[in-house]
Amino acid sequence: MPTIGWADVDWKDRAGHVAYRDMTLVLRDEHIAGWKDDPEARYAVDVAEGADGSKRGELVKLYPSL
Repeated sequence: MPTIGWADVDWKDRAGHVAYRDMTLVLRDEHIAGWKDDPEARYAVDVAEGADGSKRGELVKLYPSL
């Protein structure tokens, strides 16, 4: 399962859809809050592919920085 850091999405600070690599991610307020608390943390990304071949990533688990 891939992971993503705040820098990977250009430090976005608003919830919404973000293009990342070959997929669209859904950023929620709680994801941004997690990164504001720990800017070096990473989220695991659950990737699902639609019938049209598009990929959508859902941030599912926060891995704190060490």
